Amino acid sequence: MQTSEKFLYHSFPRPQNGHSDDQKALKILESIFQSGLLLTPEIYKFSEELNDGSGGPEKIVVQNRLCFTQIGEDELSNHAKFFGNVSLEFEVSQLQQAHVCPVFYLPQDSKDLIWRGAFGSLLSRLAETHQLLERLQKFFEYSSNHSNSEEFLILTNKGDSFPTDIKIKDLHFLLSMLNDGSQPFSEQLGAIKGLSNLFYPIENTKYTDKLGYYMQREWRMISNIKYRNKSLVNDLTTEEKDRLLELDKKYFDKEVIIPTGTFKRIDLCRFLRTINGKPITELIKRIFVPNSILSETRDLLKKYDLEIELCTSH
Repeated sequence: MQTSEKFLYHSFPRPQNGHSDDQKALKILESIFQSGLLLTPEIYKFSEELNDGSGGPEKIVVQNRLCFTQIGEDELSNHAKFFGNVSLEFEVSQLQQAHVCPVFYLPQDSKDLIWRGAFGSLLSRLAETHQLLERLQKFFEYSSNHSNSEEFLILTNKGDSFPTDIKIKDLHFLLSMLNDGSQPFSEQLGAIKGLSNLFYPIENTKYTDKLGYYMQREWRMISNIKYRNKSLVNDLTTEEKDRLLELDKKYFDKEVIIPTGTFKRIDLCRFLRTINGKPITELIKRIFVPNSILSETRDLLKKYDLEIELCTSH
């Protein structure tokens, strides 16, 4: 059975200290049945190499993503040792409709997280373009709410104020002209965020060796892309946040620092509930679980009236 070219797998939960948590796996599976697939934030920091060989200003990249792996069914057993012994199987064509695509792993030999050469320049320019579009978006939102204002714009930076000779209505006109014929700044910003999410440094060999990164054949769905001015993912409800905090409070309640402020990880998560109007559960082709939770998984399928083929892990 040639599955490596046809299917993508989403596996969970990642083993801790070499041990799998079957009950946690069941709770995650039930959450997927209830709400869809969860996108979680990952943050990495880097700096670009300067002319003298030192690192420039630190840049922070926030990747809100959902990961899949393109492997054959016969490879699932080894995959589960690192990424979890419950796997959901999807057809590639179905997930491509949610703009799931392969990840680009970039070589990173430096232990000090200073990116050298063309890759460092590429990621740095993406980070700066992201920052620029974010500022333009904020200016545009503010000026749109005061588009007839004769008042002069006052800029602030770290608590300091800087008066300008620019009227707010003139700023709105200028930004509207600059963006004429293009998608809204918010969509451009989402696209840059999404593009940044598809690059990942190879500096963490905790779960696999360097070649293993390429062999994973990882694909990702990213949260920032908008299609026809609509987000493909949704915010979490209060009830959903409570369920996830109960599942893993240490992880989801942790505060993380990103360029726009400090947030709890749970508040940065998003759900992919549907693809082209179909619930995620309708797109799951098969579910692979260990024998130890086969019966409980059947009960969950029955509880949510789902007809998904159930298989035991190899």
